[in-house]
Amino acid sequence: MIILLILSMMSFSSISSAQSFSLVKVDDYNINVGYSIDIEGNYAFIADNDGISIFDISDPTNVVNELNIPLPTGAFGVDVYDGFLYAAGASSGLYIINVTDIHDTEFLGHHIKSSVSVFVQEDLAFVSNYFSGMTIFDVSNKSNPIDESFYYMSGAIWATVAKGDVAYIANPNLGIEVLNVTNPTTPNRIMILSSAAGATHLSIQENKLYVGKHGNGLNVFDVSTPSSPSLIGSFDDNDGGEELGLRGNDTYLAVADNFGIELFDIVDLPTLTKLAEYRNNVGAAHDVEMKENYIYAVDGETGFFVLRIDVHPGTSPSATETNYPLFICISLLIVIAKSVNKKLRKN
Repeated sequence: MIILLILSMMSFSSISSAQSFSLVKVDDYNINVGYSIDIEGNYAFIADNDGISIFDISDPTNVVNELNIPLPTGAFGVDVYDGFLYAAGASSGLYIINVTDIHDTEFLGHHIKSSVSVFVQEDLAFVSNYFSGMTIFDVSNKSNPIDESFYYMSGAIWATVAKGDVAYIANPNLGIEVLNVTNPTTPNRIMILSSAAGATHLSIQENKLYVGKHGNGLNVFDVSTPSSPSLIGSFDDNDGGEELGLRGNDTYLAVADNFGIELFDIVDLPTLTKLAEYRNNVGAAHDVEMKENYIYAVDGETGFFVLRIDVHPGTSPSATETNYPLFICISLLIVIAKSVNKKLRKN
């Protein structure tokens, strides 16, 4: 019995250390201040100071600038949905461009209302107007976007996303305003998520709403019931940074802030574990996208850059290290063997 106990102890005597992560820049491309990025297939669509830049990212280590679409006052936001690009063109308004074939693009529609971000769901475009509120456009006719309604809010409104008949608006003063948009001509407030006060940027992925906040970290909400979000995770490293862009998948959450890029593990919510960060000569990072094990980011310095997520496996103790549990077990076995041998001799 004693020997079995010691052998069981030996089975736990060698434990590998946990794996680690790093973010490695594999390519970059100089554009005039990137603000927002969206990825569809093998293309990255970037809103920047000059308008829209389109990159072939089929090889993440060698991105290729395929096309630049100039806009009068540049672009702050971009969303590509079902082959059409929607650009939030700052004071020059909302643009709709056919990008089914990026080598044969076509301007289709335009609305003069100022815009800083755009989120498209089916035939509706939710456009944040920064100082004035949020506008819902009917974009069923791409050549003639119709202003369905305007929802006024005080404060700087940077982002709106939607899920089903519910829209979520980042209001730094209040938190997140949750609206019923079943009838887009008359959006109605359902609630305010005051726990997300300071919210400036939003991203929605399946049943998770990711919230970036000014100076006080991140929130993750479960929106499986869209009209009743519940807080399921938070992180605040108290660095005073502003989370400017977020993208998540089933495993990771990538965050752009005014210090660079951060990567989080979101498997074990409510715990968000920071896995790695990239801070090497990066200006304020404005937005991120993720595809496979790469992060695509835009900022105020390089413009556009690509990071590879490297996973480094844990390492077992080296042969030169003293394994004390194993040493003790062997010593005990030797003592027991000597004792048994002595008894056998006496008998």
